[in-house]
Amino acid sequence: MNRLSNRGSAVERARDRTPAAWRVLVAGVGALTLLGASACGGSGAQEPAAPDAAEIRDYTNPDGTTVQIPVAPQRVITLGQATPSALELGIPLVGVSEADTTLIAPDALTSYEELPKVGQRTEINIEEIATLAPDLIISGIPSKMEFDYTALTEIAPVVVAEPGNPGEWRTTNETIADAAGVQDTVARMAQDYDARTAELNETYGEKLEGVSAASIAAGFEKNQWQFDYQDSWSTSVIQDAGLRFDQAAEDGGFFETLSFEELDRLDDYDLVVIPGDGTGEPTELIRPVLEQSVWQELEPVEAGRVYTVAWPEALTYTTAMLRLDALEKDLLSKL
Repeated sequence: MNRLSNRGSAVERARDRTPAAWRVLVAGVGALTLLGASACGGSGAQEPAAPDAAEIRDYTNPDGTTVQIPVAPQRVITLGQATPSALELGIPLVGVSEADTTLIAPDALTSYEELPKVGQRTEINIEEIATLAPDLIISGIPSKMEFDYTALTEIAPVVVAEPGNPGEWRTTNETIADAAGVQDTVARMAQDYDARTAELNETYGEKLEGVSAASIAAGFEKNQWQFDYQDSWSTSVIQDAGLRFDQAAEDGGFFETLSFEELDRLDDYDLVVIPGDGTGEPTELIRPVLEQSVWQELEPVEAGRVYTVAWPEALTYTTAMLRLDALEKDLLSKL
């Protein structure tokens, strides 16, 4: 098998607790390897069927390049963050890269588990993709990574649904739907989401007036925790329901990693949101933070104003709705 390497300036995924496509933005520089043979040679790979001219259209990727894609693709492969969204949208998938299953809606898990896997993170099996003969590849690999798509474009047209930051999750979902020709599906989901957030704002808006909120997550290293600003992973959905979070950090980042000694920073907020596992309990990863003596002495903790809310990294419409439901049940209704 030939090994096609992407090296140097790509950013490596930080660790398994994080979304497969997102947390790579903040980890150390590492090597990205495409595993397998290119579509132009051997190994019995099937040649993807070329669509008729009447069935294709021009599509412009974020880098300005134009590709011709099927109007109604029938054999789609998704990579990175595109996978959870594609599963929810009912896109006809023939293969996916491995995804963090905590980011996939429960109703889509069976479909995900049954699909062929073409690699994980940025290690993609080119030979497997060629064998599956896709007519479209949709990549959700983060935009801040330098990823060479040359080998993939020899197999099928590639659409890049680049997530610039977590707060752009809606745009990413709409890009994926547009590429796959299921715009009506995502439009209905967006309409339901907007109706739900409007309902929550109307019901709880007065109670949230003037209330300052902080949302935290586990840090990337031992003895660290993460403070999420607006448009970060844990805030990007629930901020639409009326919670007010701080704007981005001075350096423009949407989160900040701090030491345990800096937990007293949370004394400045009226309430604190922590990640839940779906059973009403904090996730295992956040528990070391909660066990710190400084945590126990925080004003929001002593006042009972810490709320555990599930689906902290929801970045699809279905999981976003689950997060809104959890927010109402475990926080808003208790104000």
